[in-house]
Amino acid sequence: MLWAIRKLENALVTGRGNGSPPRQQIQKEQKMEKQDKKEWAMEKAQELRANLDSLLNETMTDQTKIMALVNHYKINGLYNYSFLNSVMIYAQGGQLAQSFKNWQELERYVKKGEKAHIYIFVPAFKKEENKETGEKEQFLAYFMLKPVFDVTQTEGKPLEYVHNSAETTAYSFEELSAKVSSLTRLPVNVKATGEARGYCSRNEIAISESSNNTDKIKSLLHEAAHALFHHIDEENKTRDIKETEAEAVAHLVLSFLGIDYELTGEYIRGWNADKESINKADIMKKADQLIKALRPAQEMSEAA
Repeated sequence: MLWAIRKLENALVTGRGNGSPPRQQIQKEQKMEKQDKKEWAMEKAQELRANLDSLLNETMTDQTKIMALVNHYKINGLYNYSFLNSVMIYAQGGQLAQSFKNWQELERYVKKGEKAHIYIFVPAFKKEENKETGEKEQFLAYFMLKPVFDVTQTEGKPLEYVHNSAETTAYSFEELSAKVSSLTRLPVNVKATGEARGYCSRNEIAISESSNNTDKIKSLLHEAAHALFHHIDEENKTRDIKETEAEAVAHLVLSFLGIDYELTGEYIRGWNADKESINKADIMKKADQLIKALRPAQEMSEAA
């Protein structure tokens, strides 16, 4: 890294080993080191976002690749990460990644000489005074890069993890709709919707009474995504983009639930036409919200 190289160069130039450098020199080096770290972090973040964007553009029109992406998230142990960070680990070639400290807690240790090559985004908080209450409260300040190590870089106690691939197609529409309603804070009503399979308004999520259980679930997830995106109030997006975003979220969640589906030609055309305009990170976040809301309580406790 740049700051490490500069540190070595400065040590050679100033003859660090022949006595302590002046305070002014130390402060100058520290300032340069801090700036180098900041520049590296910005460049790394841009690189990761570009790689993620490329991966999703390649993946989201291929049903097999969507399944591979979601199966990676199903690995027990990744649940502590968001769907977005799970995909970032996947994009960087990782299988099951944890921080240096977390591996120690699992009685596994990073092998000597291993270097971190996988990074995720973690939130950084700061305390500020609430002007109304006068109390100190935590606020999200920014996201920063954090290195993690893949399981292949560690050794120690054997891992006890399995793929959480329990059959979930037995889910009933009624069970899922209650969870979606709780998440979106909108009632889910089954009613006559004309030719449409469903729709989302400011007041409700409506699902066609003519659909069977599976089709109701598919429509439910699509309309739930519209609700989470607040598409009805989003005037800057075209209808094509809104529909493609909602369908992308639905496909990811359907894959997680193990429900068979087909990528429609309309969806694929929409994704390809608007892929530069579609916010992939937002799609990951909305899918993550739905997945966590729909996971059975038993899975939740096992993953904790």
